[in-house]
Amino acid sequence: LDEGMALLVRSLNRAGELIRKFRLVAVDQMSKQAQQFELHQLVCEAVKTFQAKTPQPAYPIEVDVPPSVTLNGYPDALEQILIQLLSNAFSHALGTQLLGTVKIVGTTLNADWVSLTVSDDGKGIAPDHLEKIFDPFYTTRLGQGGSGFGLYAVYNQVNYLMGGHIQVESTPGRGTRVTMKLPRNTATSQSQ
Repeated sequence: LDEGMALLVRSLNRAGELIRKFRLVAVDQMSKQAQQFELHQLVCEAVKTFQAKTPQPAYPIEVDVPPSVTLNGYPDALEQILIQLLSNAFSHALGTQLLGTVKIVGTTLNADWVSLTVSDDGKGIAPDHLEKIFDPFYTTRLGQGGSGFGLYAVYNQVNYLMGGHIQVESTPGRGTRVTMKLPRNTATSQSQ
């Protein structure tokens, strides 16, 4: 039993170190691709990419992002973040039902920051799950294809790569709202 526990602890430490290294490599790779992009266009592309990967009929996704908002940052990372959030909304919040709405709303907070919100009117998240939602490997779909790594990666990309902030609000039976506050110029926000 002692040998088995020692082996388990060594394996878990090794896995933790691999994840840390993976995150650093992923952030380093994306950090080399900073560029200026138009937020509305990127959101529409992310929606099209997500809908192309889902079975028909296409899920209704409402987009309300002003066409004039530009950011200097990491468009590939933000597109992957949006696809992950949409995937979570449809697999967890709405499930197999095709009724429900998912909205992506973008607003300018001031000259330096924007807000991007992905919300649904699905089943919501229980409070005991909500506090663990960004933990690595935390999933409520164990054995059903969920790895628990998606929202952990989203959290790290928003907070560390982009220099922003992310928060989740949810009420069981009334839906979920994920709000990201992103700097309009990632390079400036990371140097502060």
